[in-house]
Amino acid sequence: MYKSQMKQLFLMCQSSLNKMTQQGFTLLETIVASAIFLLIVTLMQLMLTQYQQFETRLYEDRQIEWHAFLIATEKELQGAKDIHCTSQKITFLSKQNKSFLYEVKGNMIRKRTDKGGHQPVLLNVQSVTFSQQNQKILIRVTFDHDKTYRGEIYLQANQQATKKLQE
Repeated sequence: MYKSQMKQLFLMCQSSLNKMTQQGFTLLETIVASAIFLLIVTLMQLMLTQYQQFETRLYEDRQIEWHAFLIATEKELQGAKDIHCTSQKITFLSKQNKSFLYEVKGNMIRKRTDKGGHQPVLLNVQSVTFSQQNQKILIRVTFDHDKTYRGEIYLQANQQATKKLQE
């Protein structure tokens, strides 16, 4: 008798389970699932928009910083004497016979004087290359976010002073 009762109980449970699986989702469950899905999609869109705005601002700030660096360096080099350029530094004497040095230090380009101290002039750089060709200084800088910029500073006063190019 015990076996027959167990068998009946098992068949009742199995039929109840079959009824539940055949019913599917209720309307309320579908609405809740749809609301959660829409919330996730909306949040993803908002995050993507914020990221794009951040990238745009970062690019614009980097452009301003790059152009300010080129203009300041060009101004320093106008009328300079004894300009020596290696791949990692530029040394020169200003119009007032003060010695200056632009060099790479860590993740920045800094300007130093012969009296000590330094001034950061370009930050968050990954790699820098200075070179001199005839009467111009070529500068190539790659920033932390893999954006590479090139600049040319002409040393003769009668030429166009600075060309700015982005790679």
